[in-house]
Amino acid sequence: ESHVFINAEKVDEVTEEVIAGEHSKVQARAPMERVRRSSRSAEKEETVGTNYRKTNAAMEMRRINRDSFWAHAEEADESDRKMNETLQMIEEQRKKKAEKEEELRGREKVQQQRDHEDDMRARLNRSESIEMAAEAAFLVSQRSVNPREFFRQLSSQSPTSPRTGKPPLRRHQRSLTDTAFIFNKAPPDSDGSSPRSPPFVSPFSRGSASSPSGAVTLPPSPPMTPPGSQALRYQPLSPDNNTCPLRIVWRDKCVRALYDYQAEDESEISFEPGDVISNVEMVDKAWWRGCSKDGRQGLFPANYVETI
Repeated sequence: ESHVFINAEKVDEVTEEVIAGEHSKVQARAPMERVRRSSRSAEKEETVGTNYRKTNAAMEMRRINRDSFWAHAEEADESDRKMNETLQMIEEQRKKKAEKEEELRGREKVQQQRDHEDDMRARLNRSESIEMAAEAAFLVSQRSVNPREFFRQLSSQSPTSPRTGKPPLRRHQRSLTDTAFIFNKAPPDSDGSSPRSPPFVSPFSRGSASSPSGAVTLPPSPPMTPPGSQALRYQPLSPDNNTCPLRIVWRDKCVRALYDYQAEDESEISFEPGDVISNVEMVDKAWWRGCSKDGRQGLFPANYVETI
């Protein structure tokens, strides 16, 4: 059996003779092709091999160990990376916490410093008050005549001074100063051009109070002063007559209370910080006398007020 291909342009060109000729040619070439194919097959059979290789246990173990080593190395690197990230996060948190604690300590330090300054100011104010009170007590202890006793003498010698009961209103209360001081008017001038001012002196003394006639001896009046100037009028008494210490009176002079003070007896007045005391009379350096806001007159410590 053979296959023949005939090239023809028309059907008439394919005849039995042409087919037989081509068939004979094919049969003539067939033995040669069979021999060539058999020789090629023999050559191929000689060169045919296999992919099988003998397994080397040592090499195989080294390959497995190498693969496992790199796998372990990658795992170690990954764990180290995670550990470093965790440590970095912990370090950042520690730094933030340290900064917050430092800021809090700074605020506490500033607050403590402010509290210390306030405490020192309060202590300084208390020490000043204590020093002023001690100075007043020292002055009181050094004086020769007790102002309270002097005030009691004035009250006992004045017939119009209230003794007991609630003190009247200020406009109806007669000042004890009116009984303790005598106002001398200067003689009028002939032309009326020279100014006049009513000077007053303090002649009140134990000697004059005990005189049988009850009259008060007048010392020489001080010189005249021009009007408009608010001058202090004072008259020192002679030590030969056993008189009281120097007394100075401010007319229309007021002082303001700096501290709270409560009277210990009837000869003193009570006041609160900010109260105004009028008609101030300087008894001595430590004790003054004046009229409180409720109309009462009495003694008060001089270091508890300020002049206004």
